[in-house]
Amino acid sequence: MPQALREPFVLDLNAVSEASDQLLTLTAKLPADAVQAFANEVVARLSENFRTRDIVAVPVPSEEIERLCEALVSEDPHAGARMISEIRAEGTTVPDLYLLYLAEAARRLGEKWVSDDLTFVEVTIGSSRILAIMCGLRDSLRERRVFDDRIALFASVPGEHHTVGITMASDLFRRDGWEIELLVGREHEKILEKVNTSEALIVGLSAHGTASLGALVRLVAGIRIVNPAAYILISGNIVDEAKDLLALTGADGLAADIPAALIEAKRLLDLASA
Repeated sequence: MPQALREPFVLDLNAVSEASDQLLTLTAKLPADAVQAFANEVVARLSENFRTRDIVAVPVPSEEIERLCEALVSEDPHAGARMISEIRAEGTTVPDLYLLYLAEAARRLGEKWVSDDLTFVEVTIGSSRILAIMCGLRDSLRERRVFDDRIALFASVPGEHHTVGITMASDLFRRDGWEIELLVGREHEKILEKVNTSEALIVGLSAHGTASLGALVRLVAGIRIVNPAAYILISGNIVDEAKDLLALTGADGLAADIPAALIEAKRLLDLASA
């Protein structure tokens, strides 16, 4: 029996559907330009993963990707996740689900968007469902990535000018025994480059207010794609201002201040160790 089939794997369709619904609820509350940035992030970044993947001996049949695209934008919220579960049950590895199926489906959705075969709303739905499926696969990916459970990467959201809080948090986390890499004033791509190669268990994102919400949502989506196994902790005044919306991003923890951030980091550390 292939190794892939011996690995425990259950994709919780209800959890995936709930995550998808949360993302769609979130995008319905964001400005149109922020929603487009989110959809572009998922489509473009996953498409790039597909283009740079290792060459495989047996490519995925085009008609199978087409069926997956149809499932992802269908009225059935479970259709895409159910198809991925079936493909996995046939022996496809989790990395291949990412790099071949989901990445290629994202690329195909992008093409259909450009050619007007799919509407902006349909692509947003498909992108949200892809991201939700990826979240459902996180546990399997976490086993394949080496983390140092006392390392965290902290970053201020692009365009954020209030950085005193995150700098203070970094100092206090270091006093508590954490190794912290601090990114302040970095652009979106530079942050993701660091996250992609980081051994940090936790990626902490800081934003002062709701003006940064669009950039934050896009960044969370990018992190989920380049390093889906990492835990995301959102902190700053934005937590007090938009806690309900932030809960819809799929972040693993929210903390309005530094003491709360330390508590949340400990909780996530315990969760990773369980």
